[in-house]
Amino acid sequence: MPTTRSLFSVTVAVILVTGCSKTGSDDDGRPPAVRDTIASTNSPTDTANAPTAVAPLSTWTVTPRGIGPIRVGMSLAEVEAVVPISVTKPAASPECDYISPRDGPAGVNFMIRNGRIARADITDSIFATAKGARMGDSEERIKQLYPGQVEVVPHKYVDGHYLIVTPNVPSDSAHRFVFETDGKRVTRFRSGKMPEVTWVEGCS
Repeated sequence: MPTTRSLFSVTVAVILVTGCSKTGSDDDGRPPAVRDTIASTNSPTDTANAPTAVAPLSTWTVTPRGIGPIRVGMSLAEVEAVVPISVTKPAASPECDYISPRDGPAGVNFMIRNGRIARADITDSIFATAKGARMGDSEERIKQLYPGQVEVVPHKYVDGHYLIVTPNVPSDSAHRFVFETDGKRVTRFRSGKMPEVTWVEGCS
């Protein structure tokens, strides 16, 4: 009988220890509720659904259709939806006006015509085209970067030129780069659709 009582006591003790271990925590010592919270937080689904970061404005490439993710033809609402920047608002229903990023570099402005982006005006050397053309480049460099694509037109106000670059991609045939020079180097440039991109006075 003493032997039977001892075995019974050991069996009960094992059951109690096993039961407490399963209901209190897992192998890492954390309660189930905590484990579930951590697992949910670290779920790969959350990472997959995270919003894609937009590259800094200063790294955007100037294209015949605009700059970075901002493209010719976009409405103001579409611009604000694709980039995390606030912009100055044009007058109510303007035929032509300019907007600019409030929180970004001062060297880029966008012409809005009839409520949509028509061109991007660049006045800072941090911005460049895909081929590397930027403010400060010589006229010769622009011609070398775009061989056979440059039309040279006398500047309206200074002893310089407008170097009008026609893209060699058929889908961009209605768009242009226009590099303004002082006769030697690029002082500013713009990209966008015809005819707005060629307007010397902008919206004036």
